Amino acid sequence: MKKAVSGITLALILAFPLILILNITSYTFGNPEDLFEEDFESYAVGSFPSDKFYARWGGWWVTEEGGNKFLRSESYTGANWDIITIQKFPGNVKIEFLTRHALGNPYLDITNTLEPMPGVFSFAMYVWENQYGIYYHWSNDGINYVSGSSTLGAFTAQPDTWYKVTMTLKGALAKFYVNDLFVFEYDISTVIPFPIENFHLYWSTWGQRDLDNIKVMREITPPLVTATVDILPQSLNLRSKGKYITGYIELPEGYDVNDINVSSIILDDIIPAEPKPTAIGDYDGDGILDLMVKFNRAEVISYILDNINIEERFTTVTLIITGYLNDGTPFQGSDTIKIIYDDRFEMLVAHMLRYEKCMQGF
Repeated sequence: MKKAVSGITLALILAFPLILILNITSYTFGNPEDLFEEDFESYAVGSFPSDKFYARWGGWWVTEEGGNKFLRSESYTGANWDIITIQKFPGNVKIEFLTRHALGNPYLDITNTLEPMPGVFSFAMYVWENQYGIYYHWSNDGINYVSGSSTLGAFTAQPDTWYKVTMTLKGALAKFYVNDLFVFEYDISTVIPFPIENFHLYWSTWGQRDLDNIKVMREITPPLVTATVDILPQSLNLRSKGKYITGYIELPEGYDVNDINVSSIILDDIIPAEPKPTAIGDYDGDGILDLMVKFNRAEVISYILDNINIEERFTTVTLIITGYLNDGTPFQGSDTIKIIYDDRFEMLVAHMLRYEKCMQGF
């Protein structure tokens, strides 16, 4: 980063909103891939970087100050000034930039065309007077049009001060930060029923505004690692009163169980692994290390009873263990165990209830 940014309170973040314009198609950020980066140092003062940006009404040029170059918009002249990236970006990205404004209310938008027109989607963070919020509109056929806005909070911003603004977009969830401090998050799918993909970045302002160090990164999702999982006991009596269910996780060659983040381990997307006890060993004696974790037995039994239709005293169930390595790589494995439902009276009642429900249909 070329410039120092000021300190900021939580309420400052949305003084520099970001607008994304989306194509209507179907703060940890691991393994990033740089998609776009511009600090304007390679451009001549007074020029416009037309190879990377489109200015719908002009009004932007490269400026130098203190040995650093950045992009500046003209002062307010009765019209707003837009700058849009020619490049489009996929979903699941992290956007960073530095911004400074003398007056007015800057925006950050998402758009799907360089010239907004019917059929577009737009979602923006806006600032107006002492409030910040969201603005959106979309039209899926050029006729049906939905538009709205919502005030989310108040802000206090200092003019002529550089701030770092960050937005992460994962699926439809947008999270905003200023100077790396979290401000708020918003689920765009609550107002826009389209996938958030294939969009330009679009900044708009009604006053002099400076932009610099724009960077867009995409999160690379690592391939899913298939783990070997053993769950004990292999025969689980649903009337038992034990404390734990034990899981052993073994990773394929090239991966190390020492790198597993225990806090990320979940059974059937519901039951987290206990933080302790854990152990690394070779319980099955195959020469490959495995990680032992524990799950609360009462929670596992309750989950099975709530989600599995038990017709017989003995049946089987497949349980899935998922988690992540410390670098964000996901893994998954499953094991099938026998379950024993040793309460024949409750089984009889269950059968009677199912029979009565069936008879009601006649």
